[in-house]
Amino acid sequence: MKLSVSDEAKKIINVHRDDGMIPTICLEQGGCAGTTLTLKVMLKTNDLLIIDNIAISNDVTKITNDIIIDVKGGLCRNIVVLNNDAKIKCRCGKSFLKK
Repeated sequence: MKLSVSDEAKKIINVHRDDGMIPTICLEQGGCAGTTLTLKVMLKTNDLLIIDNIAISNDVTKITNDIIIDVKGGLCRNIVVLNNDAKIKCRCGKSFLKK
């Protein structure tokens, strides 16, 4: 699994938590192409794949091997999680067609 996190995103995401919670990449239905990856703070459990203090849920590991976390936008900046190896994506790249 390849996880790339931009320096700007690292500044925003609190990856060093001591409350039993961890930033977690999750799979959700939605977006133009039908499926999106989101970043949520969830309870840290043993069944999560953890890379650089960011967890990846099991359903995500089944559909991608290359994830990018970045910050997009101007004044209303937000964190985006992209499936870098998706074959069919929407125009903005946030959502994709699940295999």
